[in-house]
Amino acid sequence: MRFGTTPMSAIESIIIQCCSSEIGKYLGLPVHAYLGLSDSKTVDAQSGFESGIGIVIGTLAEINVISGPGILDFESCQSFEKLTIDNEICGQAIRLSKGIKFSTETLAIDIIKIIAHEGNFLTNKHTLNWFKKEQYIPSLVLERKTRSDRKYKPENICKRAIIHAKKLLSEHKVEQLDPDIERNLDNFMKNKIKDRSLGFPIYQ
Repeated sequence: MRFGTTPMSAIESIIIQCCSSEIGKYLGLPVHAYLGLSDSKTVDAQSGFESGIGIVIGTLAEINVISGPGILDFESCQSFEKLTIDNEICGQAIRLSKGIKFSTETLAIDIIKIIAHEGNFLTNKHTLNWFKKEQYIPSLVLERKTRSDRKYKPENICKRAIIHAKKLLSEHKVEQLDPDIERNLDNFMKNKIKDRSLGFPIYQ
């Protein structure tokens, strides 16, 4: 209201989209929302907390498709470095949604009784097996080294995100679509283009 703008990442916008998704789910429809985007013009603390709040709440609201990651400036800009940072937020949000699994195997009380007084669970096979399932391991975009680590460099997350994005772009190989699937998709779209019964014009 102060500037007459449309704040896409305001908490009220997030609430409205989550409420809309509840209506869609009630009707048995897949639901979509623009969450995880930021109204900031650059990758900064504002873009981080706005994107984080939107992605986490949208994930907990069980929205099927969240298409805001990587977006800045009221849906006007797509940022590769923000996209790599948001990917880490998405990974942690998905992990959050899974919660903690309580079972005889995960609690491992028998192992605790044996090892507890030795003070080392790290080399136990149970730990080596379960930490890969229970813990979200982020990319090097997130800084989790200590200052005493000889590989530690005081770089901000934007610099690490740029390096990571360039690495992904240079190494990624696009998987070719099966020719039969591609042909079927083309035929499907051609038939839809010819179909005028949908109530709105379809353009080639």
